[in-house]
Amino acid sequence: MPLGVILKMLNSTVKSNNMKDLFYSENEKILFWVAGYTPMDNTQKIDEIIDSLRKKWNEFVFDVACLPATRTADVKTDLINKSRRYKHMRVFWCEDVEPEDVPEDTFNITGENGWTMWKWLND
Repeated sequence: MPLGVILKMLNSTVKSNNMKDLFYSENEKILFWVAGYTPMDNTQKIDEIIDSLRKKWNEFVFDVACLPATRTADVKTDLINKSRRYKHMRVFWCEDVEPEDVPEDTFNITGENGWTMWKWLND
């Protein structure tokens, strides 16, 4: 059995997210996680930035979003620069995520009133 199929099976058995701040923008098909304040944003040392990015990327892919291994290269990140709630926190996201691949307890943003991922984060 191919490794991708095995990982997909494992992911489907662990579809529950026990972490907060995982969201799904239904209209955009974007699954995103507000990772909070991260060490990478408080250092100028390249090795610490890379190590912190790698750890948070790994946490998002395998523990929070339960993405299949084929999607790991699709993950993006940015720093939230303006927000009442999330200012200076780091966000990780993956685009083109189908609704059936979203963990059960993810907060769903339906797009009513024009809500998008960035509008939600910058509000």
